[in-house]
Amino acid sequence: MDRLTVDRAEALLSAVRGTRVLVVGDLMLDRYVSGVVERVSPEAPVPVVRVEEESSAVGGAGNVAANVAALGATCRVVGLAGRDSAGEAMKGALEALGVRTEGVVSTSERPTSVKTRILARRQQVVRYDNEVDADAEGALADALGDTVEELAGDSDVLVMEDYNKGVLVTSVIQRTLEAARRGGLPTVVDPKRRNFFAYRGATVFKPNAKELEDALGSFIHPTEVEWMESTRKRLDVGHLLACMMSRGRVIPSPPSWRWCWLLAAPWKKRPSWRTTRPPSESVSPGWPRSPVKNS
Repeated sequence: MDRLTVDRAEALLSAVRGTRVLVVGDLMLDRYVSGVVERVSPEAPVPVVRVEEESSAVGGAGNVAANVAALGATCRVVGLAGRDSAGEAMKGALEALGVRTEGVVSTSERPTSVKTRILARRQQVVRYDNEVDADAEGALADALGDTVEELAGDSDVLVMEDYNKGVLVTSVIQRTLEAARRGGLPTVVDPKRRNFFAYRGATVFKPNAKELEDALGSFIHPTEVEWMESTRKRLDVGHLLACMMSRGRVIPSPPSWRWCWLLAAPWKKRPSWRTTRPPSESVSPGWPRSPVKNS
């Protein structure tokens, strides 16, 4: 069992700097409305939140791209944005974080995916989503595939970040994998259930434990070498990187396998551009958040 040392981690992070990364996936805008609760509504048995501040941040594949850029890589993103104010806010926030957005396809067929969280004294009261998560079809899917092929030639690695919001449909996945094959580029996949088995030929395939268990329909055995290797072959990927949350990562890579324990390190608190009453919408260009996969 090998452990990831500090020296090895620093060497890996240094190698990221200057790498050209193309992230393809579902873009979102996360909004936070914070306040205090002092009474219950007379209209229904629900708390009344008196708003004190509002903020926004990039989410989904945009959060992944922001973290890639924060590591020093050159990052571009391919995804969908509605022709609305949320789409403009999302692209502006990405650009402020150093992510290039020429690959974002604007559409009037669906709104920008926005997830709004109402918080009272830092406790989430409710979340509401404004989105269309149907698969992109026809001209929209073609536009995404065309954009990937155009930008892949100026990339060193392709990352596919799936949140089941309609961007990574089968045709886009296949065109991304084919563009990587033509250019001799590695591909890294963070899958979701809908197209879990569509990434055959990917270099690195990184499901979390629940996603892997749900897709296979049985209990998983990540510490058993034979089971991990047979699962990797079943998925037909170069490396299966199973995320075991706080327990670490398992990566069986032929001809050997490794269990990599993550170094425990607190994430820096992300500076936030917030507003006080009267509330007005703002987008925080601060630190990317920790890579927790939302939906």
